[in-house]
Amino acid sequence: MILASWYNEVDASGISPFKTLSRTVQNRYLGILNFFNNRAINARQSPSMRR
Repeated sequence: MILASWYNEVDASGISPFKTLSRTVQNRYLGILNFFNNRAINARQSPSMRR
């Protein structure tokens, strides 16, 4: 899987901002996959839905 390979490269890089991004992606992994599989979002989290 491409994303898993990216995680490994980020960990090996030692670059702190990339590690932070990597952790964020890992924490939101299922939601990201859901979006690309179904084009579905959680409306509460969507900035365009806030009014």
